[in-house]
Amino acid sequence: MLRQIDPSSKFIYRLDRMGALVPNFRFFGPVPSVHDSHLLIRFHLGDGDTGPWRELICREKRRLVHMVWAPHRRMNKGLFDAQVELLTVIGMTQDMQRLSTTIPYRTLLNLALHGVETPAGARAAQFAIARSASHDASVTPEIMFASDIHELANS
Repeated sequence: MLRQIDPSSKFIYRLDRMGALVPNFRFFGPVPSVHDSHLLIRFHLGDGDTGPWRELICREKRRLVHMVWAPHRRMNKGLFDAQVELLTVIGMTQDMQRLSTTIPYRTLLNLALHGVETPAGARAAQFAIARSASHDASVTPEIMFASDIHELANS
């Protein structure tokens, strides 16, 4: 962190010429992320109504220990990877009928169904992948993909 404050500091260089004690890390992404992705689910009720989209939230309040140990972030990473993979498959496939048999589709369906409470009277569910720019309110959130409607086993 010392090198990030002033990388040209001669004081730090004199103390640690090789960069072994005070490393000079430069973290960057070649293509920075400018959008947040969201997994949404809505339920179709027995009376014919469709409920609102609800977001699956896999966040935990940040604590100091999360600087070194944050296993809860694995769920976020898995969710993000499944979303990216599904959108990649959609872009490459000609047979959209088989999309619901792919691993990323099944993973997202499973996460959506088990990530929020199913309302009473729900007979079917549908999930969606949306993206937003949380830092820029002028960017309208958009749905990138909406799944088929899936009948629930207990309906």
